Amino acid sequence: MNIFYGWLAASVLFLAACSAAEKAPAEAGLGVLDEIPPADWTALAEKTIFFGHQSVGGNIVEGLRDVLGERPGLGLRLEEAAGPDEVRGPGLAHAWIGRNLEPLSKIEDFDRWMRTGLGDRVGLAFFKFCYVDVTARMDEEALFRRYAEAMDALQSAYPNVRFLHVTVPLTAPGHGLKARILRLLGDRRVDKDNRQRERYNDRLRQRFGPDSVFDLAGLESGPAKENAGGAPRALARAYTEDGGHLNEAGRKRVALGLLLFLARQGGR
Repeated sequence: MNIFYGWLAASVLFLAACSAAEKAPAEAGLGVLDEIPPADWTALAEKTIFFGHQSVGGNIVEGLRDVLGERPGLGLRLEEAAGPDEVRGPGLAHAWIGRNLEPLSKIEDFDRWMRTGLGDRVGLAFFKFCYVDVTARMDEEALFRRYAEAMDALQSAYPNVRFLHVTVPLTAPGHGLKARILRLLGDRRVDKDNRQRERYNDRLRQRFGPDSVFDLAGLESGPAKENAGGAPRALARAYTEDGGHLNEAGRKRVALGLLLFLARQGGR
């Protein structure tokens, strides 16, 4: 027992030191937008784009609004739509679709938006799941199969639309010392959930390819596939206040990544 408490005390000191040494990941500035030729930004601004989402998507939209406010010269209009008829274009229209904890409702809602007129008017379209939609307690393979079937059917019905795909966002391990000790003692619920999300994301990447997949999870966590000790990738603590949603730094990083990703679709 004394050996255990000695090990625990040493571990607590180690974790406290690690916490004090944590730094925010290096951030890309708005200058990365200059890597895209002006003609591509013009082509993107002339497209009608639809993005369906829930809460983390709302964070991303906030980030887009911030970036576009600082770079109005990109010419991309951003608007919220309550229904398909409100997507007038050109520009990026976003809407709240489906319900969190019910991923099939998001597939069905996106399909409904496309098939009630929007599929005839947009050039690019995509939606995202939330982290609560994919956890260790659900069948990610069945969800992916349903998603892929729905997207394939939409692509067949609307061949002029480029349907894009988004990896499932991740969550961050607990921020406090108590949460770190629990992880050390074997509480790996966040790891299990993130590992399940990454199984889904790997299926998405393999099925649709990097040109069509916006890797939200990758932007949230950084380039490493696995963290130290074999833990799955997770949302970086520097990008969140509550372990799931994006803070100002996180939403700016993801918004920049999404704009670069969309700009590369502009001329397609």
